[in-house]
Amino acid sequence: MARWNPNVYFDVSGSTLIKKQSDYKFFESIFWWTAAVSPHTPKSTETAFEKLVFGSDVFDGDLDEFDRAVERYHHMLDACGLAAESQAKIFSGTLWRILNQ
Repeated sequence: MARWNPNVYFDVSGSTLIKKQSDYKFFESIFWWTAAVSPHTPKSTETAFEKLVFGSDVFDGDLDEFDRAVERYHHMLDACGLAAESQAKIFSGTLWRILNQ
């Protein structure tokens, strides 16, 4: 769905990252289309992972849990070899661009 639709983005910060923490490279199988030749592959992104945006489902203002969620996200992105520039888009750049259009 995200590959075909330019305005669809996903967040995986909740229990998905907890469940898959022993195999973060698993996410490469979901965001597989980086550099894939296909009519449905977006030409506007450097990596399929840029269809991710960071969101948090931390309840009751638990800042320690928020920090752990951010850390899990970074561990996953690092395990998948994402450049710092792409990670910056996931954590703020993409939503900043969308909200300022």
